[in-house]
Amino acid sequence: MKRQQGKRTPYDRCDRVSDLIFQVISEVCYQQIEDPRIKGIQITGVKVTRDLQIAKVYYFHSGNADARKHCLAGLHDAMGALRYALSQTMTTKFLPNIHFYFDESVERGERVDALLNSLHQPSTTKDDDH
Repeated sequence: MKRQQGKRTPYDRCDRVSDLIFQVISEVCYQQIEDPRIKGIQITGVKVTRDLQIAKVYYFHSGNADARKHCLAGLHDAMGALRYALSQTMTTKFLPNIHFYFDESVERGERVDALLNSLHQPSTTKDDDH
């Protein structure tokens, strides 16, 4: 039975490669790299292009903008260790180029939660005129 052209399987190769990259980069960042700039980092997701050439790695760091800049520099400095770890586990012909992106969705989610919580709290001001 032939696979139909243009249809994606429920869990295709891009997803499997993304999951593997996520697992490897998370392990290396948490267990092997001792750079203080990336302590407290959370890898939140990985998206790989259909041709498996580029891996977009999303991360979150709770520090201010300056700490995030240092964290990104630490990730770039750790690129050799990350690529080596990926080369030991991946069976693809080429390793994808890794690009790091700060994941703003965590902060957005926290802001939405704060707004929703403020709506559910009763008002503390009293109307004394009536």
